[in-house]
Amino acid sequence: MISAASSPILSTLSLLFWRLLLGCTVALPMLIACQDNQKQAHELKGSAMGTTYRIVLPTLPLSIAHSKLEQGIHEIIHSIDREMSTYKPESDVSRFNRTHPQDWVNVSAQVVEVVSISLYLSLVTNGSFDITIAPLVDLWGFGPSSPITTVPNKKQIQRSRQQVDYHQLEVRMDPPQLRKKRPLQIDLSAIAKGYAVDRVAEYLDELLCKHYMVEIGGEIRVRGQNIHGNPWRIGIEQPSVNLAQLHRRLAMTNIALATSGDYRNFVQVHDKRYAHIINPQSGLPVNHTLRSVTVLDESCAQADAFATALFVMGLEKGLQFANHNALPVYFIIKNNGKLETHSSHAFQHYMD
Repeated sequence: MISAASSPILSTLSLLFWRLLLGCTVALPMLIACQDNQKQAHELKGSAMGTTYRIVLPTLPLSIAHSKLEQGIHEIIHSIDREMSTYKPESDVSRFNRTHPQDWVNVSAQVVEVVSISLYLSLVTNGSFDITIAPLVDLWGFGPSSPITTVPNKKQIQRSRQQVDYHQLEVRMDPPQLRKKRPLQIDLSAIAKGYAVDRVAEYLDELLCKHYMVEIGGEIRVRGQNIHGNPWRIGIEQPSVNLAQLHRRLAMTNIALATSGDYRNFVQVHDKRYAHIINPQSGLPVNHTLRSVTVLDESCAQADAFATALFVMGLEKGLQFANHNALPVYFIIKNNGKLETHSSHAFQHYMD
C-alpha cells in the first residue's frame, strides 16, 4: 500500500483529493476479480456508465437493509453517469461543452471535484493526462459522434489539437462552476469510473463495512479481506483482442487498481487498428509496444487517470515516472510477437 510519505507528488494528490471532497478508457473492463474466494459472499450487480458494476461483501452491514444498500449504490453510480456522461445531452459535462468561453457554468460539486483532480494530474503528468481531449476523442470515433470510416487528415487533427489545453480550463469551488478561457470540450471517461468506485467505497465506509470489493468497468477498490479472511485476489487480464484470460494474480487489501490498454477498444479502418487512447500532444492514437498498464493507488480515480497517462508516456518514460513517484505500476508490452512484463519497484509488494 502506498504511504503518503513515499512520494511528494502522491502525498499532494491524496491531500488534494480529500480537501476537494465536497459532500468525488471509454475503456472496457480489463481486470477480472478471481472467483475462488467469493463463492459465498454477497454480491450486488448492475449496469451503468456504459459498462457493468459489481460489489462484493463478505458480510452485509447490520445498519441497512439489502434493498436500501442496493438503492444507495445504484444512485451514487447513476448520479455520476448523469452528470459526467458525454453521451447524455443534458449532463453537466455536455452542457458545459456547449457553452461559450468566459462564461461560468453551474455544475455539480462532483463534477468540480473530478475536474479539479484532473487538472492537477495533468500538471503532474506534464499533459499526458488531459480531459480537454474531447475534440480528438470525437475526431477518432470514440465519442458520441458517429464512428469513423476514414482516418482523419493532418488538417483535421491539427484543428482539433488546437482545442486541447487543460491550462484553458478553470474551476470554482463555491458555487461549483467551470469556465473555459477559449473554445474547448472535456471528456471525463478516463477518470469517471475510478471516481465512481471511490464514491461507492466511501459510502460503504460510512456504513462501517470493513471488508468489500467494488468494481466498475474493470476499475477496482478493495478493503479488508475476502470471505475466507485472506487478501482479495485480483487478476490482471491477458492483453488479447479475442480471449479473456488471466495473466497475473495480485494479493490486495485497502488499495485501488485500474488498467488501461489498447486491445479491446479500438476502431479499424482499412484493416488497420487505431487504439482509443490518444496522445494529447500529437493528437494521434497511441502506437507503441505497450499493451496494458495497471496502476495501484489509494484512490481509484487517481489510479484510473495515471493508467491512461502512463500508457500515453510509453514504457520507458512511464516506468521512470512510476519509480520516481513510488507508484506501483505493472506494464505488459508486446515485443516481436511475445508478451513481456515490467514493473515499478513499488509494485513488487503486490505480486501473488
